[in-house]
Amino acid sequence: MDKEDQKLINYVDNNKEELCALVRKLVSIPSINIPGERVGKQLEVGNFLYKKFREMGLNNVHFQDVYPGARNILGETPASSKEIGIVFNGHTDTVHIKNMTIDPFAGSILNGKIYGRGTADMKAGLAAAIIAVKAFLDLNTNPSKRILLAAVVDEEGLGRGTNKLISEGVKAKYGIVGEPTCFGGRLKIAIAHKGRAELEVTVKGKASHGCEPALGLNAISKMSDVIKAIEGKLSPKLNTKSHPLLGVPTVNIGVIQGGTQANIVPDRCKIKIDRRTLPGETLASILSEIEDVLEQLRGKDPDLNVSVKVAKSTLKRKSEPMETSPDEKIVKVAKWAVECVSGVSAGIWGSPGYTDASPMVNKARIPTIVLGPGRVGHTPDEYVHIAEVVDCAKVYALIIKSICT
Repeated sequence: MDKEDQKLINYVDNNKEELCALVRKLVSIPSINIPGERVGKQLEVGNFLYKKFREMGLNNVHFQDVYPGARNILGETPASSKEIGIVFNGHTDTVHIKNMTIDPFAGSILNGKIYGRGTADMKAGLAAAIIAVKAFLDLNTNPSKRILLAAVVDEEGLGRGTNKLISEGVKAKYGIVGEPTCFGGRLKIAIAHKGRAELEVTVKGKASHGCEPALGLNAISKMSDVIKAIEGKLSPKLNTKSHPLLGVPTVNIGVIQGGTQANIVPDRCKIKIDRRTLPGETLASILSEIEDVLEQLRGKDPDLNVSVKVAKSTLKRKSEPMETSPDEKIVKVAKWAVECVSGVSAGIWGSPGYTDASPMVNKARIPTIVLGPGRVGHTPDEYVHIAEVVDCAKVYALIIKSICT
């Protein structure tokens, strides 16, 4: 690190209280996203960030209307060039607060942790990015490339916030998504994650009275054969595929629905399948794999009436796998920055969960990494370690300096 790097590090240390206060403020503003709701609850947090961005001195601060009750907030740093060097993508929405064991909006501090819904996923990451950008502005550092802060909505729903950002033509050299990647006590850099597709398999039978089951065709019984075939034939086939960071693709039968009451032979049964995909797999290819299994069953059982389709939720949000080359400059710089701040080598990692990095890479063609404070979100006692938030702000600041100056 040089003297300018150290100034950025010192700035974050000297403004640790402001950083913690910002995390707590964001957590205190409810922004729960219930998938399927037509009207969002994310306006208040958006209004707060709009004012914050303007107070910081960002240029072109504006809203992007996404759907009623939810809009993105964007702002960028002044620079000598119109080129955007880095776009920080951070979502403002959270999951529900049911069964939480803590006050979800208090932002309580205990034993070096901030507790509350959205701390790890991912208001702390957004706060760290804001402070990192603020360091540049306050220290009068003049980057040659612009830095774009994009606070987006609906990541926990259909991903409409980032898709809106992309449809409006966002262009940047690199991207950072601040989802939590602090695992095993070590800040990791995710350059890949699996995709997700939900499939629905339906078996149609014939209803009859339960006292004469031979007159009907039990759809649940037929579905049991389908389930055995999927688990017995498809799962082993998937285990032959592998990715160096992500492992094998997976299939999970998570929902089964069938029958109306015990004394009626069920004429319909449906299962919902969660299929986690690797880079290179497509909806067409995974449908073909399932269809091959079903076709074998049809050949053995002429009475089997079974079909498979992609769920509407997957068609609305194509959750594709994401992969950024380890040779990209953003990856190399992030490794250097993490090592400078933590003193240990940075782990290159494949995330098991889906993030908004996918459309950033696959649609906007922006090489993107996932890097942020926290470990696991959505938990009953969600929290983030303050030390991780501070370290991430430092890492972000060093990345900005290396990429944008």
